[in-house]
Amino acid sequence: MPSWVHADGWRRRTFAGPAAFTGPPWSAVSAVVVRESGEFAGDCGLTPQRVDGVDEIEVGYHIRADLQGNGYATEAAAACRDFARDVLGVRRLIAIIDPANAPSQRVAVKIGLEREKTATVLGGERVVHAGAL
Repeated sequence: MPSWVHADGWRRRTFAGPAAFTGPPWSAVSAVVVRESGEFAGDCGLTPQRVDGVDEIEVGYHIRADLQGNGYATEAAAACRDFARDVLGVRRLIAIIDPANAPSQRVAVKIGLEREKTATVLGGERVVHAGAL
């Protein structure tokens, strides 16, 4: 199972300069780390997104291909969902997923987000899963 390491230093380095990070302080991704080994497994976090003219909060997750299938994405996404609901008071959460990425769609369903629609988001056609929290 992964543990969480806040990636604030990474965020500051990544979004420095003209592409400075301008989102809310909670909207950065966190590293997902394998608890037993300390190995970097991927990232997960909450980000504001605009979908079809509506402001939404998205949970996004990315796990290294060689570590997929171990439940890391589900655990990380569920932790972000709980944080969004319990700490931030978010009432609706979405996941924006490439239509070809069936494993990510399964993660969204496992954390309570159902397929809602297809939309043009982030430069392409995406499946949007959504759910009330």
